[in-house]
Amino acid sequence: MTPTPKTLPLTVLLYEGPIARAYLSALYAAGFKVKKIISLINVVDAVTQKPIAPKAPDEVRIPLAEKIQRQQMHYWPRFFHQKYPQACQAIQDASSTLLNLPKQLWENLVEDMNYNAYSDCIERVLINTLKDPALFKKLSNEPAGTILYTGGGIVPKSLLNIPGLRFLHIHPGYLPDVRGADGVLWSSLIKQETAATCFYMAPGIDTGDIIYREKFSCPQFKIGQDHFDLKSRYRLVFSFYDPFLRAAVLLRTIQQVADPDRLSLQDLPAFPQDTSTGTTYHFMHDRLKKAALEQLFF
Repeated sequence: MTPTPKTLPLTVLLYEGPIARAYLSALYAAGFKVKKIISLINVVDAVTQKPIAPKAPDEVRIPLAEKIQRQQMHYWPRFFHQKYPQACQAIQDASSTLLNLPKQLWENLVEDMNYNAYSDCIERVLINTLKDPALFKKLSNEPAGTILYTGGGIVPKSLLNIPGLRFLHIHPGYLPDVRGADGVLWSSLIKQETAATCFYMAPGIDTGDIIYREKFSCPQFKIGQDHFDLKSRYRLVFSFYDPFLRAAVLLRTIQQVADPDRLSLQDLPAFPQDTSTGTTYHFMHDRLKKAALEQLFF
C-alpha cells in the first residue's frame, strides 16, 4: 500500500511551466503534498500579447486561458520529447543520476498533469502580471505562511512586503557567487559546475537570506555538440535540466533543513548574504552560450 503523502505547510504560487511541475513532482515522489496551490492564469496570450476572450464569462475564460498557457509553456519540452526521444533520454539519464531524482518524474514535463494529486486545495487567480491588483488582494488575505515562487516575472515589493508571508525561491546558482539570469550556464562556464540555492526572497536580484545551497558536477549530455543548434541546446537545458536542478535542491532543503512536524517553513534557519561579494549576471550572449554549452554537451 502506498503511504499517504504528508502535507507540507507550503503554498505554491504556481505559474504553469516545467519549474512548477518539477517542484511538485519531486516533492510528491518523496512523500509530500502541499497545503495549497494558487494557480496563476495569465489572461494575456504570451505569443500574441492580446487579451484572451476578454468578454467571455469566467467559466469559459478561465479554462481557455489555462489551456493556452499550458500549451505555450510546455511547447518545447513536448516538442523535443516527441521529435528527439533519444536525446531527451540521454539528458534524463545523466540528470537523474547526478541529482538523485527518480527518472519517472520527467514524464510530468511532457504529459498532462492533474494538480489535484499534489494538493487538496487549488485556487485560481486571473492576472496580467505579478503586479496585478487581483494577486495582491488574494495574497493579502492569505494566512501567515510560506509561498513557493515558481516563476512568472519579477516579484514586486508589494507582494514581498505583505505581513506574515515569506517567499521561498530556488535560484540555479550558488549564492552569492552567481546571481541573476542563465545561472546554469554561467556556473558551468565560470565555475565548471552547476549549483542551486534555496533562499527567502527580498527586494533585489537574488539577495535574500540563504537557507540551503549545493554544488553539483556539470552534467554530461552525450548527444553531441553538432546534433542540435545553439538555440535547441539552450532550450533543452532549460526545459529539462534546470527545472530538476532546482527541484533537487528544494527537496534537499525540505529533507535536510526543515522538520515538517515541528518547524514552520517560514522559520527555517537562514543566514544573510554578503551583497558586496559575488556577481550578478545577465542573459548570455550567443558566443558565451556556445562556450557554456560545450561544458554540458559531448
